[in-house]
Amino acid sequence: MQNRINRIKSYIIKSSHTDNKEVNRLMETWLEKFGTSILTIIFLIVLSEIIYGLIINIAGIEDKSWSEYMIFYVVKPGLTSIAMLIFWRIVVKRVKSYYFKAMATMFTLYGAFAAIVVANFDRVVFQPIVIVPMFICLIYEDKIIFNSTMILALTTHIASIIVIRLEHTSAQLPEFFAESSILSIIVIIIAAAFARLLLNFEIKKRKIESDEYISNVRLKNEVFYDELTRIYNYAGFKKNLGEQLANYRDGLDSMYLAILDIDYFKKVNDTYGHDMGNIVLRRLGSILLENENKSIIAARFGGEEFAILFLNMDTQDIVARLKFLADRFRSSKFEGIEKPITLSGGLAKYELGDSEESLFKKADKELYRAKNAGRDRVFSACDI
Repeated sequence: MQNRINRIKSYIIKSSHTDNKEVNRLMETWLEKFGTSILTIIFLIVLSEIIYGLIINIAGIEDKSWSEYMIFYVVKPGLTSIAMLIFWRIVVKRVKSYYFKAMATMFTLYGAFAAIVVANFDRVVFQPIVIVPMFICLIYEDKIIFNSTMILALTTHIASIIVIRLEHTSAQLPEFFAESSILSIIVIIIAAAFARLLLNFEIKKRKIESDEYISNVRLKNEVFYDELTRIYNYAGFKKNLGEQLANYRDGLDSMYLAILDIDYFKKVNDTYGHDMGNIVLRRLGSILLENENKSIIAARFGGEEFAILFLNMDTQDIVARLKFLADRFRSSKFEGIEKPITLSGGLAKYELGDSEESLFKKADKELYRAKNAGRDRVFSACDI
């Protein structure tokens, strides 16, 4: 049971690891959508600038000529954004690291947004867009990526302000440019603090959900699994049997029940002790666990009695599988025990009209036939 919980914990840890394959596949899909979205945004911005330029040019509002306007507001930011996207696509296609893919995505966003801010330096409304990538990077739920994005946000925006200041004279700059630049940096810091609160909240929520999930799995294991053998217990098997009976009515092809019993198990306990008895039980449990699949459901009913459900398998295959399991168990070596320990079993097929009780009675009847015939064999009530 503890092994099952440890495997789940391991899976959750791997799922949150930045190099997890499943996460990478999910992010690959997201990155494809990201590229398409950014292209669409750039296209809409460029189109809106062209339309706006036409309007103000026709109205005679803009001081710049049409060609100057196109170069300054359309061509430069548009080409810069496209160059950033090309860089981004090369990185995400060639680099395998989850972290570098994430940072390439953030760098592309900031590069494209910085180009827009520089081109529209006289329009303060564009400055807040630099906080957008910090909130987008929350989908990664990774503190390292977030911290790197925050540093990238500040450096990119400060670099944008420096470029604007170098390219234009004081007279060309809008009024209160210095004040608005300082204010925009403060906004970035405040937005980063808020985004960090959201990130911490999401990480804590995921941990709580993971802990609750593990707790539920632990409870389920305690209720439905046998602690010693790690296969289903009586309650777990009855639950599965009830579900399969419902499935049978919905079109399950066939269902068989086998009941197995370890021969002379009381003698093993009396002669070699209960610790050795537990070793024998665990060995049979491990053999059954190794052979479990969608068509084979095994359980320990208590003591030395085990049960197996066979779904959608024909009788000959089932008998062959039972022989294989019995041979595996018979060939098991136990320290201090010279003679092989064997199994007896009974097999019955579910027929329409059977209840759980009647199915068990048919299989149990065959088990006692096998025991009365000398043990170390499996008897079947089915036609072979």
